[in-house]
Amino acid sequence: MNKILLGLVSSFSILCCLASCGETTDDSILDNAPTQIDHYYSDKLSFADLNININGKTFLEDKVEKVKLKSVTDGDTAIFHISSAGIQDKYTNPLGKEHSYVTIRFLAIDTPESTSSIAPWGKKASAYAKSILENAAGIIIDATSINTDKYTSVYDTFKSGVRLDSNGTRWLGLVWYCPQGQDAGNLKNYRSYQLDVIEECYSFYTGNLGETNWCYNADKTKEPKLYSRHEENYGSLQLGDLFFEADLRMKSLEKRYTGYEIDPNYDYSKTPTEMSIKEALDNFDEYSTNCKFVSLTGVITRFIGVNFYFQDANGYALYVYMGINAKSIGSMFSVGDTIDIRGRLSEYGGQKQLTDIVFARETFVKVTDESKKIEMPTPITLDASKDFNTTILNGYIGKLIEVQVKLTSSTRTEANMSKDLSYTVYTSNTITDLVDKTSYDTMSIRINGTLNPGYTLDEYNNNYRGKTVKVTGIMGIYFEEDKAQAESYPSYQIVLGNRNKTAEGVYESEFVVVE
Repeated sequence: MNKILLGLVSSFSILCCLASCGETTDDSILDNAPTQIDHYYSDKLSFADLNININGKTFLEDKVEKVKLKSVTDGDTAIFHISSAGIQDKYTNPLGKEHSYVTIRFLAIDTPESTSSIAPWGKKASAYAKSILENAAGIIIDATSINTDKYTSVYDTFKSGVRLDSNGTRWLGLVWYCPQGQDAGNLKNYRSYQLDVIEECYSFYTGNLGETNWCYNADKTKEPKLYSRHEENYGSLQLGDLFFEADLRMKSLEKRYTGYEIDPNYDYSKTPTEMSIKEALDNFDEYSTNCKFVSLTGVITRFIGVNFYFQDANGYALYVYMGINAKSIGSMFSVGDTIDIRGRLSEYGGQKQLTDIVFARETFVKVTDESKKIEMPTPITLDASKDFNTTILNGYIGKLIEVQVKLTSSTRTEANMSKDLSYTVYTSNTITDLVDKTSYDTMSIRINGTLNPGYTLDEYNNNYRGKTVKVTGIMGIYFEEDKAQAESYPSYQIVLGNRNKTAEGVYESEFVVVE
């Protein structure tokens, strides 16, 4: 690490000297200044250069493993299948259960946001990650560079020699991939995803990589300037040094995110375009691709924690993902309030949503003009024996519905409880056109751990398990993307909302027992 820091300080000193002379970062400190986006360093490096043994290794025990991709979250986060037999993921899972996958936050890079908030170049960085990892012939995740006895940071959480991100739910690691069509059994074919992203100008090098093996030797004849910056090590570079040099080199190009270039598919307008939820949905692909800044009006039909569903006067509905921006929203807004809200359109898990919300007085407004208020909709009554097929259900996504279903007594509820204590309740009511195609061929009920207040598992087990109930909630859909499967189908879910408190101080339930 000291050698990495020396390299950083040395290069920073060079930059400061140039700046004081009125010069910019150009080929005066580079041996091969880029004229376009290229992969000068990543084409020269492979995982084999690190001399790490991966035979028989598992990530939870050895911090390195060959894995399969489950899904890509954005440009610097993805979920991977791992070998977890008999190993509990006690670090990121408060339940201490075994999981067949881990979420990796990629070390050393920080691509622009594209989920809860949407920044210029964020969606392009995410698309790049998908194009690389979804088509890879093989993937290795590696956290062996982290020595938690020696290095600490206020931004990281360390547990039992394992490095996690600041919220303690995602592992930090390096990602190496074998491009499509190449031999995944040969470690020389594995490229550094992080180095590729830096050279694609989608991220700066963020530092704090840890101690890695020497992996690159500067050619004193062909790369004299690079060699001089690492002369004390005879031109040898560790991975962090190489990331920094790639960052330094590509910033001189002034392209994309790291070059502060304008994203041609991002709406930089200060004033949003006002439209109905219907128009937003009708033009969803265009508006989401171009990150259009929109203003929508609707009545809040259900809160899911601090997030919510709302619906316009014509019955078109949309999910609003607030992220961490609205912890006080429940004290300021209620179900039945009509609001004006600004944001950008996105999609997650097969569900269209409004995100990139700024929770502020001028951007999140309760409508008080009686003539502009939207009436709270009455739940739409569905018949499980007639309406449970995908064609009909797709027409109700995001809308408030009520239906009578038979809850099963399956223990799958406990087995599938997620890390945030959300769980799914299963019914015996089939979705007719999904039978024999997927395990998601029955209607389910989603009880989020973020509900405030919600339903404890004990309450569900004691009062509702195995019974016939009338349930009221939002008709939802969730597509659990898994690239390791040949074919995937969505899960149709009735999503329960935050519970209301009666005048007597009792929390209402959206389950009503019929028998």
